[in-house]
This record gives sequence, structure tokens and C-alpha cells, in this order.
Amino acid sequence: RTRTEGRFHAENRELQEFAGTHKLQPWDIAYYSEKQRAKLYDFDEEALRPYYPLDSVVKGMFDLVERLYGIRVVEEADAAAWDAQVKFYSILDAEGVRIGSFYADWFPRENKRGGAWMDAFLTGHPEPDGGFKPHLGLICGNLTPPVGGKPSLLTHREVETVFHEFGHLLHHFLSR
Repeated sequence: RTRTEGRFHAENRELQEFAGTHKLQPWDIAYYSEKQRAKLYDFDEEALRPYYPLDSVVKGMFDLVERLYGIRVVEEADAAAWDAQVKFYSILDAEGVRIGSFYADWFPRENKRGGAWMDAFLTGHPEPDGGFKPHLGLICGNLTPPVGGKPSLLTHREVETVFHEFGHLLHHFLSR
């Protein structure tokens, strides 16, 4: 607290000065913070989209978890799913044994709720023979879909969402 309190108060003063005579209320903070960020840094998040095609983001994330945890994520292209855009993957340990599998349902549809989430369909468990019954899960989002034959290009916040939900999935799948 000692190290950050001074800067906290300074940032609040700067934001109040930016807002002008309008006395900031808690519900105003996000709005004015975004306006202040845009003015100070002249930064358009949309300009980042070309750097974040969904397929590259997902591949990079899978490469990262392989380096960090020694697991491999492989797509199972022939798996049945409820929508043609839903993909199915298996997570394999360092010996190639399946820890679990999951569906990735990234794009909005009329019959799908909003937001992003992870669900566990089946929680794996140790078996009497010393083996392990694999997990089965799901990660969902409502990311920017591909348009006109072009790939899905994500915002930075959508990339954060992909990593966030996959983190929940890993927490579940790497638990025994």
C-alpha cells in the first residue's frame, strides 16, 4: 500500500481533471478512463486485429502450454459436434497418454448464450488398475467470427478471453 497509494491518488486526480467539472461517480470511472486512454495514447485497439487471427492465437497458446507443462494439444478433426465451427481437441501428457478432451466453441450463434465460459462435462478420476479416466470439457466464447472467407481476427481483449478460458480448462484437466 505504501508503494502504490501515492500513484493511486495521482491517477484519480488526473482522471478527475480530465473529466472536468463533472464530479466522478464510481459508475463513471470506466467510461472516462477509456476516453482518457484514447486521448493520451491515440491508440485504436482495432488496429491490432490483423495480428491476432484466431487460428494463430490458438496454435501459439497450445505451443506455449506444451513448453510450460509438457503436454500436447491435438485436434481430433473427425469428432462429431453440435455445430460445424466447433472443434474437438485432446490433451496428451508427455508420454502421449490422453489426459482429456474438450470442445472449443468460439463463435456466436442465435441459439447460444452470450459471454465466455468453461465447463467440465466429465471429471476424470483414477481407476483401480492404476490408469486414469480422462476429463471431458468445453470452452466457449462469442468471439469475432470469420467474415467473407477471411479468418476470425480478434481484439486484444478477445485474445485475453481465449487464454483466460483455456486457463480454467487447464486447471481442471491438470488436476487429479
